Amino acid sequence: MTGQGIAQILVYAVVLIALGYPLGIYMARVYAPGFRVRWLSGLENGFYRLVRTDGQREQDWKSYSTTAIVFTILFFGVLYAIQRLQGHLFLNPDHLQGVPSHIALNTSASFVTNASTRCGSTCARADRLYRSASTGCPPGG
Repeated sequence: MTGQGIAQILVYAVVLIALGYPLGIYMARVYAPGFRVRWLSGLENGFYRLVRTDGQREQDWKSYSTTAIVFTILFFGVLYAIQRLQGHLFLNPDHLQGVPSHIALNTSASFVTNASTRCGSTCARADRLYRSASTGCPPGG
């Protein structure tokens, strides 16, 4: 290992140790009951009104499972559409064509079910928009 590598590890360790205490205090406040970020309160309340929910009410298992299923279906559709339409979308400087339907279906299903079959044949032809939306493929491909 070179001197530069050792120096990077030492700087990284010092920064992590230095940030540990202030971040620990912040996390303790975040997880305390009634914590709210003032500058996000308006955005949060607007979102609650948009989805017609009460921010103070706990979510039971039925509403949580409904939310999870709806989110999975919507995210699956978005990922599938991005893959199929990537030839016409922005963030495609390499002018890659859309992914065939059977590969787009398989890849979208693997992402929403966390099946970890990612970065197969799709990553080689995935544009930056799909990589950003799915967070499954590294930027280098």
